Amino acid sequence: MRIGILSFAHLHAEGYQAHLRGIPGVELVGFSHEDPAEAKRFAEIYGLRWFSRHQDLLAEGLDGVLVCSENTRHRELVEMAAQAKCQILCEKPIATNPADARAMQAICEAHGVHFMTAFPMRFDRSVQAVRSTLQEGRLGQIYGVNGINHSEIPTAHRSWFAQKALAGGGAAMDHIVHLADLLRWYFAAEVHEVYAELDNLFYPDQVKVDTAGLLLLLLSNGVQASIDCSWSRSHIKNSVEQRKGLLNWICE
Repeated sequence: MRIGILSFAHLHAEGYQAHLRGIPGVELVGFSHEDPAEAKRFAEIYGLRWFSRHQDLLAEGLDGVLVCSENTRHRELVEMAAQAKCQILCEKPIATNPADARAMQAICEAHGVHFMTAFPMRFDRSVQAVRSTLQEGRLGQIYGVNGINHSEIPTAHRSWFAQKALAGGGAAMDHIVHLADLLRWYFAAEVHEVYAELDNLFYPDQVKVDTAGLLLLLLSNGVQASIDCSWSRSHIKNSVEQRKGLLNWICE
């Protein structure tokens, strides 16, 4: 299986290249990235073949691609990959507006390629254990869930996360999606109502996007949930639990 990485803008691209190289039968052909200085640094650090144009990487006869660009550029790269008949794993969020998301869905369907968003928490053993516990009814009737996902403000190296034109927003765009996905997956339910408050509480002099938010959700099965998202942590090495959040259950 021949795989390529479209853009190294997202920090997860570095982890992907390591995992792909450890999978038997998978050939990581290389990566495409439009910034020469950044690309040369990544190529040197990881020993990867660099393509200065996304089209050149896609011309290598790939079976699949990982889209790791800035959020607002997902649509462009997904459309390129779909036209090249590549299966697609795209970083979250899918898009920063509904029109782009629907366009991506349409072109993937038109070219008969699979599209998947990167939701790695679904494959975490502890998360799977919680889902099994819920499905077996061992927690009783669930009335509410408190979700927390905090992290640090993006560093200068990945500063686009705090630029609305590239990221689509700030902490809310970055940190709501995983918990929202887990709530939908745990309960096989959709979000019915949302109330949200967003603000730049922590870095008003550094960035012009939201750095904190609180969402109150009502799911279609009647469960109420909250998602507390922020860039409130200091720049320390966080554990998986700190990075990915914590769910507290209210049940009988």
